[in-house]
Amino acid sequence: MPDSYASLRAHFENVAGVSVSAGRGAQGLKVGKKMFAMFYKGDLLLTLPSTRVAALIDSGRGLPFDPGTGTVMKNRVLIPAGRRRSWVKLCEEAAGVAGGGEVKGPSKKQSGGTTGMANRARKSSKPKLLSGGNPQIAKADGDAPVQAYVDAMPDWKRDVGRRLDALVTRTVPGVRRAVRWNSPFYGMDGRGWFLSFHCFAKYVKVTFLNGASLRPQPPVESKVPNTRYFHIHEGEVLDDRQWASWLKQASKLDGDHLF
Repeated sequence: MPDSYASLRAHFENVAGVSVSAGRGAQGLKVGKKMFAMFYKGDLLLTLPSTRVAALIDSGRGLPFDPGTGTVMKNRVLIPAGRRRSWVKLCEEAAGVAGGGEVKGPSKKQSGGTTGMANRARKSSKPKLLSGGNPQIAKADGDAPVQAYVDAMPDWKRDVGRRLDALVTRTVPGVRRAVRWNSPFYGMDGRGWFLSFHCFAKYVKVTFLNGASLRPQPPVESKVPNTRYFHIHEGEVLDDRQWASWLKQASKLDGDHLF
């Protein structure tokens, strides 16, 4: 086994809830019975939500994965050995998705018992801004976590978030809302999720999960089948009619049943 795998296994051997599979067959990392990371021909194969897979592929950090059937798997991404420095962080993210929570590093003894917990609870409730200024919001369903995300968007991006949320509200009666993977999602009962957005350093990326079926298609192509993007930059004027048309179309089509 490559040294990079050995160090990755050693890191997760002390992480609560994660088990290391190193016997015959698939070798990798699990949460319960869910394999979230697999050692594959010298690279690392991760299981993540399709929107996150698309973002990693589009950024050049990951590669599409075809198991040999001629079909790319939309919830799998291959992280090359040349990017092994990012393996631990991405594995922690994938473990959190598999376990329905957040996994960070080996467990450590904490002093102070409930006092330590109380001290942490007293810390500022202001959301942390992650890479690209994206707000870190705990996963939850409903309007409240979405509004918390929008309110925490930095600078001009906050106005973009409010505009998008208002457009969805006005155009799609009965829309469902949720936050997953530090992004707001919009969907319809029984049809899945059709829209999400996420802050990057220079733009807000809007993801149409069924975008390839919209007419006209949103302009930015994705390597994930059926997904299209729209990148909103500072000062950009949105065409409300076009956006209303996209939202109406998207809400009536089958979306993505991500969660």
